[in-house]
Amino acid sequence: ESGKVRYYPGLVDEVVEDKERAARVVHVSKGEGKKGAEAPRRAEFIAKTVTMSTGHNRDVLKYDEGEDPLWQTAFGLEISLPNHNWDPNKAVFMDLSQADDEESATSDLLRVPSFLYVLPDKDKVFIEETLLISKTQVPFDELKRRLYRR
Repeated sequence: ESGKVRYYPGLVDEVVEDKERAARVVHVSKGEGKKGAEAPRRAEFIAKTVTMSTGHNRDVLKYDEGEDPLWQTAFGLEISLPNHNWDPNKAVFMDLSQADDEESATSDLLRVPSFLYVLPDKDKVFIEETLLISKTQVPFDELKRRLYRR
């Protein structure tokens, strides 16, 4: 536990709205505690914000009726690149310049904005194309294509 963020290893059984508490109740089970200690069979957490990081594998989840959840997707690489042009003391966060101009877009996927992260080191660079949030699922191949175009 660090500050107000809590890590609890386990499987989320359900997330339900609690209108009285103006929060979400998260039920978690079958976790394994730190250092191999067995976690309780079922735990309950109250949270105002719940974030699920399921990536592209949504087939394992069951959703209630209503709007589909939004997507966040990223594709990144760590590459060995001696003598690169980036300052190793400066990271690039959320470079929103687009790999394709809007006139050349041939697909709705090309119109979903993404951004670039660059985390340079002396002889290595981590680069990542990220789609922050979208109703449209953008495949990894599209993010990879955008990253390579940059």
